[in-house]
Amino acid sequence: MTTSPVSIHPYFKAHPGTLGQIKTLLPRFVERTSSEPKKL
Repeated sequence: MTTSPVSIHPYFKAHPGTLGQIKTLLPRFVERTSSEPKKL
């Protein structure tokens, strides 16, 4: 069995007035997922 890479490109739509909160949370998201095994 061979494996093929998969690329996921999520799109998020910010509700009015929440963009600042989202920008604050995104670095935490990257930090938490950066230690996942088999990441590129």
